[in-house]
Amino acid sequence: MEKLSYEIQINATPEKIWSVLWGEITYRQWTAVFAEGSFYQGNLEEGRIVKFLDPNNNGMFSKVEKNVPNKEIRFLHLGEIVAGVEAPQEWGGGNRVLFPERDR
Repeated sequence: MEKLSYEIQINATPEKIWSVLWGEITYRQWTAVFAEGSFYQGNLEEGRIVKFLDPNNNGMFSKVEKNVPNKEIRFLHLGEIVAGVEAPQEWGGGNRVLFPERDR
């Protein structure tokens, strides 16, 4: 399987980017681009389960593997949610958002 990696430069502090990515209102705004009404339920503490959902209660559930605020968050995607029912999957691997060190 091919592994993909993407990077983008954003002219903002890591704290600002983090607050936009994970703030309750701003998360809904930026995710509306690909799924109107998307939201997440849960706590972003390491070891906790987070559900990423659409207004119809469809989405995925993931475990927070690592969370270093303003720097990195890593999820292990565990399965799908269809009409509110969790269906575990064997996807292997996860996603992470990484904020590289930079001069401030």
